[in-house]
Amino acid sequence: MWQTVTVDDKVIAAPTLLQSYMVFANRSLLEEAGVEVPTGDTWSWDDFQAAAAATTTGGVHGVGWGLTEPTATMLSVGQNFGAAYFEGSGEDATVTVGDAELELPERIHQMTYEDKSLDPVTLTQAGSDVMTGFLKGRYAMTVQGSYIAQTLAESAPAGFEWAVLPALEGDSAEQAANPQTLSVSAESADVDGATEFINFYMQAENLAAVAEGDWLIPASSDAAAQVEEDTGGENGWSTILASGEYLTMAPFQAVTNYPQWKDQIATPSFQRYLGNEISADELATELEEGWESVNN
Repeated sequence: MWQTVTVDDKVIAAPTLLQSYMVFANRSLLEEAGVEVPTGDTWSWDDFQAAAAATTTGGVHGVGWGLTEPTATMLSVGQNFGAAYFEGSGEDATVTVGDAELELPERIHQMTYEDKSLDPVTLTQAGSDVMTGFLKGRYAMTVQGSYIAQTLAESAPAGFEWAVLPALEGDSAEQAANPQTLSVSAESADVDGATEFINFYMQAENLAAVAEGDWLIPASSDAAAQVEEDTGGENGWSTILASGEYLTMAPFQAVTNYPQWKDQIATPSFQRYLGNEISADELATELEEGWESVNN
């Protein structure tokens, strides 16, 4: 799935574990609303939004989505619609916010303020806070990092039937990959020993064991196959592992001043938009002009 970096046949850098954003569902609430639990590798955004509207009734919202820190989600899941945000790399990158980049925030905004299927309170919460409400039956679905399946497997109350739904798909099901990576420093006192450890760590059975312990997606196909075998695909593992096929490198990962733009510009701008304080056009302007201010 992901390539290691080798020198003289020694692994000196290797991507290890990843996560994707998945939809977790309360099966009972979907079934009560007449929503068929989707199967397959992907699920269209239109069907997801229709399911959210159908399950919104009484004191239940169709979706709870913790977006107190929205930028990573917007830029990652935004790739479903071809969102790039950045052109170029390093210090020469530029930011352009067009229809593709606005598609995801506008859909979330529409779900929140037009059909009211997404609980606006959750937009100011962390994912763990939303998970509490999900387990109490306040939300039919929640969008979370794939690793949250561990919480559900270990902490869901008796009789709570949950499911991991297929990866969301717009124009594609792509999301940004941000793998944990092991590497050997050029200043290491024992390069041979360090590379030997990475080689050991990256063996399929060992990487699979770490992935299962952390409930993350292994970066190698052999290790993913081992996880599938070890877990039998239960507790959502089959669906989560399948989502790993859509993880790709994103433009923002090659941009020098991305962290500063994310913290100072993008996060507060996305928060204001999701709080219904600014328009989509104003969001685009803030993101573009903000990049110019931090990159000069």
